[in-house]
Amino acid sequence: MRIQLARTLSKRAASELVYLHDLWVGGAAPNRAKQLLDTLRNKMSDPASVQTVAARLDGSSINVYRALLAKPGNAAHFDEIRTAVSSKGMSATGVRVALAELVQVGLAANVSTRNAGHTSSLWGVPAELAQAATRANRQGRAPFELLTLTGWLMTHFQSQGASPKDAETQANRMKPFLGAEAAVLGRLQELAPDLRNAVWTIALEHGGLLPLQNLGSVLNGTQANEFRSILQDTTLGTIGMMDLEDFGIRQRSQVVVIFQDVVLACMKHHAKVNPIVPTQTASIGVDFVSNFDRFANFVDDETVRFTVSGTIFKSTGKRLAERLLPNPGLEFGRLEILEMEYRFALAFRFIDRTGARSFRVTQAGKEFLALPLLDKQRIMLDCLAEDRDMPGDVTHQLPLRRLVLLVLKHFEPNQWIDAMTLPFLARSIYLASLQAKGREGSEKASFPVRSSADLNSLSWNLFTWVRKHLYLLGLVDMGYDQNGRACAVRLTHMGAEFLGMLPATDLSAAGHIVVNPDYEVVLFPGERSHELIYELDRFADREKSDSLYHYRITPASLHRALSEGMQLDAILKLLNQLSRTPLPQNVEYSLESWARSDGMVVFHPADAKLLCDSAEILDRISLHPELGRLGLERVDQNTLQICSAVELDPLTNWIRDYGVSVRIAS
Repeated sequence: MRIQLARTLSKRAASELVYLHDLWVGGAAPNRAKQLLDTLRNKMSDPASVQTVAARLDGSSINVYRALLAKPGNAAHFDEIRTAVSSKGMSATGVRVALAELVQVGLAANVSTRNAGHTSSLWGVPAELAQAATRANRQGRAPFELLTLTGWLMTHFQSQGASPKDAETQANRMKPFLGAEAAVLGRLQELAPDLRNAVWTIALEHGGLLPLQNLGSVLNGTQANEFRSILQDTTLGTIGMMDLEDFGIRQRSQVVVIFQDVVLACMKHHAKVNPIVPTQTASIGVDFVSNFDRFANFVDDETVRFTVSGTIFKSTGKRLAERLLPNPGLEFGRLEILEMEYRFALAFRFIDRTGARSFRVTQAGKEFLALPLLDKQRIMLDCLAEDRDMPGDVTHQLPLRRLVLLVLKHFEPNQWIDAMTLPFLARSIYLASLQAKGREGSEKASFPVRSSADLNSLSWNLFTWVRKHLYLLGLVDMGYDQNGRACAVRLTHMGAEFLGMLPATDLSAAGHIVVNPDYEVVLFPGERSHELIYELDRFADREKSDSLYHYRITPASLHRALSEGMQLDAILKLLNQLSRTPLPQNVEYSLESWARSDGMVVFHPADAKLLCDSAEILDRISLHPELGRLGLERVDQNTLQICSAVELDPLTNWIRDYGVSVRIAS
């Protein structure tokens, strides 16, 4: 028996029609019966509306609904329906309850047929409604069309007859006006208070994506179709089917979407008018980069042995960890920092294992140590962004981590934002980019095994990476509430410089120092003093850091700097330029003495002589093949004569190959 939507609606009671109008259309029902029927028939033939109502069904009703859709427009006996869902383990009572619900919400109709004096009760999905459901399943929208204002506008204009190219042009023309923060806030303000609060909640607490079945938790009394119409009329969002299983993400259901552009505007505005004030803050600054210098120096100066499995012995690790700068905050301990430094060094082959089960710093490691702070941070970020030991499916997490850096550019340095802001926005951008990655002919059954992430895990796993690794490089600071829960992040000035949002600060403007005769250096930091802090970390031991930074220069700290490629003249120049008081003579003299005893080589260009207090170092230098080609003559124990003309740059590089510093005499 064929079931037609118009006929089944005409047999409904007036109270049922009013209920269906409230469910499918929303608002006050028309007074005239014909107008009410026409409105319902049009709405119940709309694919998006059918999907929206079907998404509210529970598991049992969904099973029966799918069984009825197998025979679209045709009526079936109860026994046929029960047989079709027998594999789902449903009882006869469960099937009857599900049929009653389907009839109540209008997704199915109950009709009677009389045959040989016997009346039979049949159920089925009206033909027009079944066709709409089929079209909805066939017309899967790309994430870009559902999540972004531009994508939705393009789809809207195409539905009105515009060509794809014209639709894209119109959408790009309107997007700057509709997506601007002021325009978004203006449209939000025009909504009724309960609707406005619902949009804010979905945007801020759910990142603009809320499963339709959870809509009741943020909005009471408004039906889904009515809410969808309001969102679309105000170009704030929509409700639609989001199927991401082809991309390996556990998501196939109707979702309430607040457009990506709207979510960003809401989050930026919320951060301004409702600033977060964490109970406790953590700022690691340049410590991770500075600690790598200490790690490499320890490996170079002492025998660092490793176990058969390739890990550092615990006793050695504890000694090494004691040399590291103490870490502020709740994210890491010293041993964890050491483990990260060790993994980074191995990943980029900055250290290498020797045949004696020990380590040595490689040539690549020495070149890395000589790089400026920004270049070191970039290399370290490459390593941390590829960390596969962090939780989450790396297929999704790796691109998400890169997108976080893009999202950070939307916020002002030193402005606290909610902890989930960055993960939510990065997730939205990532999902919208999936439109070109789908695979035709992929598995369409319920849930493919390969899918290992869902919408929540995408953002939570990304937040774990932000609070660990992005914090570790000093690009963001972390804020905690009174319970110690990470509740906020902020972009640091160093992070803004790293992202190109601010020009680099000259050292002379980063703060000033006072050098005391007991080799203590006190730094009075400026707002953007990270570069200066890093430079002082290289040749002095940091003893205390609070509002002021206290350092002490020692022979060991100077040796560390010189072995990394710093020049004594550069150190003295920095101290003289930034010190408020004249550099104490004993400090300058001691630095000279320590450098010479450490093996510093002085080159005199006037007579092409190399002088060094260590005869052993000159012995090694005399074996360098490049210098040998120039011709060398040993004048005395501490002097080496170069017999041919030589350029300064290659000469200094050849000498640094032996791990000693070079000074060019004036």
